[in-house]
Parts: sequence; C-alpha cells; structure tokens
Amino acid sequence: MLFQALNLYSILIAGLTAIIIVFMRQISFYKQQFYTNFLIITVADI
Repeated sequence: MLFQALNLYSILIAGLTAIIIVFMRQISFYKQQFYTNFLIITVADI
C-alpha cells in the first residue's frame, strides 16, 4: 500500500516537472517573439 502510494506520488512529481519544463520553454519562446515584435513595432513608429 505504502509502496503504491509512493509510486503514484513519484509519477505525479515527474509529470508535473515535465509540464513545468514544457511551460517554461513555451513562455521563453513566446516572450522572445513578443520582444522582437515589440521592437519592430517601436522602430516602425519612430
């Protein structure tokens, strides 16, 4: 019983870690795109 619970917990932790890593990658990618677009718009306005 205890072993099963620990196994489930470790699977949950691994899943959360994977989701967080993917999420951070997505955020950095979108941030990069946003900054380049923002710079292009700012330069175009000037």
